[in-house]
Amino acid sequence: MLIVIMVIAGVIGVSVLVGTAVIVSRKRAQVRREELSEKAKDLGMEFRVDGDTRLQEELNPLGFFQTGHSKKLTNLMQAETEIASMHAFDYAYTTGSGKNQTHHTHSVLAISSDQVALPPFQMRPEGFFDRVGAKLGMQDIDFESHPRFSELFVLKSVDDEGTRRFFDAKLLTEFESREGLRLEAERNWFVYIKPHMLPPVQIREFIDEGFRLFQLFADRVDRDAGQA
Repeated sequence: MLIVIMVIAGVIGVSVLVGTAVIVSRKRAQVRREELSEKAKDLGMEFRVDGDTRLQEELNPLGFFQTGHSKKLTNLMQAETEIASMHAFDYAYTTGSGKNQTHHTHSVLAISSDQVALPPFQMRPEGFFDRVGAKLGMQDIDFESHPRFSELFVLKSVDDEGTRRFFDAKLLTEFESREGLRLEAERNWFVYIKPHMLPPVQIREFIDEGFRLFQLFADRVDRDAGQA
């Protein structure tokens, strides 16, 4: 009888803990939505708590958005400028299944522009296993002229030669002083990714930084146009 009581008490205890965790999580999500909505208003941006299905479909072909399942694009802040459309949002997805599930959350800035056509590439910080993979001949675009860049980043593309030409000396030198960036581009899309969800107070800085990075690539496109 005592064992039965202990089991029941244990089940009730776990249920209470799970229920409390769910309530706390929902409360935090609500506070985040409210703070981001206010931030969007301050920045003169439109806010859509449930995201935008069409935007998510347009981004799906990019490698980052093909990872995992149960994908959610929420807390979307967006605005138009003279040369681009900006979309800042929370992005979550799950890898694995059952007890082996892992949930991933990110802050993402996606910028589209009909005036800036970029080569398809993925650029992220280089880690230990990337260095091991490079020794085994796995794909990574390196630059002998800029070893610091090659040490800091993994650069991959379905168009190696086109991407190698695009990353000229000025662009490579610029990124040698910018560690930890994760970027992706394809056609008229440029995406800046943080490996976690930023607190609302940091969102403006994140958007400003992402637009500055986009401008570096826009300037690179202009250099090609000037040589034509």
